[in-house]
Amino acid sequence: MKTSLSLLLAEAQQYIGKTVKAYDFDIRPGKTDDQRSFVIGQCTEVIKHADGTYRYVIEVDFESFYGELKAKYNDGKTVFPPVNGTPNQFGRILSRVRLSEVQL
Repeated sequence: MKTSLSLLLAEAQQYIGKTVKAYDFDIRPGKTDDQRSFVIGQCTEVIKHADGTYRYVIEVDFESFYGELKAKYNDGKTVFPPVNGTPNQFGRILSRVRLSEVQL
C-alpha cells in the first residue's frame, strides 16, 4: 500500500518534461488568467527542498502578472513551487501547478 507521500510524489512526477503553468496564488473558480499571476515553463524535476517540502523545479519561459506578459526568459530563471497536495502553514492544501494548454 502506498503512503500519502508516495502518492503525492507519484502524481508530481507526471509533470516532469512537460510545459506547466504555476500560479502565484490558489486557483479560485470564476477567475480568468487575466486576473492571475503565473509563470509558464518546463518542469525538469521534483526535489526535496531545504525546508523539507517537495517542490517542482520549473525553468521559466514566460511570466505574467495579472494577464500582462512581464518577461520572456532565455537565461534559465528557475522557480520552485511546492508540489500539489502540500499543506501550507495554515493547513490549506496547495494546488497551484497545472499542465499548460500551450506546449512550448
